[in-house]
Formats: sequence, C-alpha cells, structure tokens
Amino acid sequence: MPSNFQEVLRRELEAGLRELEARNRLRALAEIRGVNLCSNDYLELSRHPALKDAVLRAVRKTQRVGGTGSRLLSGHATVWEKLEEEFAQFAGTEAALYFGSGYTANLSLLTALLKKEDLVFSDALNHASLIDGIRLSGARKIIYAHLDLNGLEAGLRNHALERCRKLIVTESVFSMEGDVAPVTEIFALAERYGAGVIVDEAHATGVHGPTGRGIAVKDGIVQHLAAAVHTCGKALASAGAFVCGSAILKEHLINHARPFIFSTAMPPYMAEQIGAALRISQTMDGEREKLLGLAKRLAAGV
Repeated sequence: MPSNFQEVLRRELEAGLRELEARNRLRALAEIRGVNLCSNDYLELSRHPALKDAVLRAVRKTQRVGGTGSRLLSGHATVWEKLEEEFAQFAGTEAALYFGSGYTANLSLLTALLKKEDLVFSDALNHASLIDGIRLSGARKIIYAHLDLNGLEAGLRNHALERCRKLIVTESVFSMEGDVAPVTEIFALAERYGAGVIVDEAHATGVHGPTGRGIAVKDGIVQHLAAAVHTCGKALASAGAFVCGSAILKEHLINHARPFIFSTAMPPYMAEQIGAALRISQTMDGEREKLLGLAKRLAAGV
C-alpha cells in the first residue's frame, strides 16, 4: 500500500492538474501534425543533407558516443576546444564556452557572475532562463517595461549613486513577440550609467546580422558586452548554447558555474554537428533574407 505521504502527494498533484485542466492550461506531449508555425528550425537545417552527412561521419569516427563525465573530469575533448575557438570567432568575442542547453547557459552565466549586492535591470519579456538565473543569483532586480528605454534610464538614474555592480539583461530578438531590442541604445545607457550588458542572442543566432552572427555583431557593440549568449538548438539545428565573452569570463565560468561543473558533457560528435551547422549556416544569406521577409509578411497580416 502507498504510504500516507505518497497518497497525500498524489491527491495534491492531481488537484493541481485538474485546476490547470479547468483553465485550459493543461499541457501534454504530442507530435505536431499539420502546418508547423512553432518550430525554431528557422533555416530548416535539421533536414539539410550536408548536416546529416556530417553527423553520420562524426559518429563513425568518434572513439566514444557518450559524454562519460563532466568536462572537468573525463568528458572533455579537444574537439570542444576547437569548436569554442571557432564559435568565438563567429560571435566576435575573445572566447566562448559551450553548455548543454540555452537554459543552462543563462542560468550558469547569471548565477556565477552576480552577487547579492548587485543590481540587475531586466526586460519584462525576457526568457524564463534569464528570469530564473537572476532569481537564483540572489541579486536585486528591477523589471522595466518591455523595450521601455525611458523606464530603463529612470531606473539607472535612480540608482546611479549606489556603489554596486549594475547589469542590464535583455534578449536581442524576443521569443515572446519576435521584436528586436535596440541594443545600441541600451548599450549607450549602460555606458552613461556605468552598467554592463548581457545580450541573449538565442533567436538571432543564424538569422540576424552578417552571416547570422547576431544583432550585437551587426550593431558593432559585441566586444563591449559583458557577455552574449548564442544557442545551437534553433537556427543551427543542434543542441546547447555558447556563452561568449572574454577569456577571463570563460575561465571564471569553468571554475564557478555549478551547472557546468556538475553536468555530464555532451558527446563529442555533437561538437562536430554544431561546427558543421555553423559553417553551413554562414552560407545561407538567401535563406535568411527569405525567412525575414516571410516573418514581416506574416506579422503584417495577423
């Protein structure tokens, strides 16, 4: 027989699920059929023959197909170092560090970088991974209205005399609305008030900027950011994400980012897949132009 705890837990969980169902908010896993308007496979690289071939070649030549341990133990491989160097060059930064998911990348970056006395200014429509990373860091936070630069500046001005680190966190292309943040203007405000800026390029990677390098590269400010985060699970049709920034930031994350330290490494063939996807995507200017044109048409018609 189930213990009293198990029975109480079952009833509580069931009640919570039924409440969601009554509000039409109950989720379930299902394979999508019909017209797919929710995929992040922006360039359809997941179906690209050259990428499929690259994955098969990588699996055949690798000595192991498992991660085996964290990268600080047995899971590191030189193929990851080479990929991080290649991606840093793509992102326009000194260094890059790979994480198993975009969520983990943001969580790691924010919790390893922020202290409780720091002050974070976060856009109201930032992704859940940014929100959770800020919460778990314990840092103080001010949420400014979506893309409201006047509100952001007011917050910065009100706290200008505080002796603490101030950090502005924003997406470049917002997953909720698809609109683009004015990152140049945000950076100008940061410079004026002595703040740093982190830009999550998840929905810009492979899509926006020269050869898909992102909004911060397009606007020429990437080297002045505290960090930029690029995902591999959307336009690059792979998995994971890179935190891109200075070499000292990378070293700090390797030593202080707990999700990195205590997570099993991704298998080495994934590095080959991401590298192939990165190189293929940089040749797809025509596909990028078509994609952005279709997005504008759809937005105008909705």
